Amino acid sequence: MLHTDVWKFLLLNFENRLLAFQHETLTKSPIQNVLELLEKLPQYALLQLISHSRGGLVGDVLARFCNSNESSQGFDSNEMNYLKKENRTADLKNIEAI
Repeated sequence: MLHTDVWKFLLLNFENRLLAFQHETLTKSPIQNVLELLEKLPQYALLQLISHSRGGLVGDVLARFCNSNESSQGFDSNEMNYLKKENRTADLKNIEAI
């Protein structure tokens, strides 16, 4: 990957401001992955995400919490009720922590 056009573009535009996040895909939910990522980043970090596959799910969950309108951040009441119905207590706790 170090010699591809994409990598050269990233280095040219972001220099030494590139981060990678290794998330566990089989043992943790994307919500838990987001919480772990946020624990590693500064509180007001400005990010531009490049993701694919499972990383895209993590990016989607992260983006839900990045809205400047706090009343529309995260998961809506229908989604939260579904998680409750499915007994996804760990995800509910992680959403609260995020």
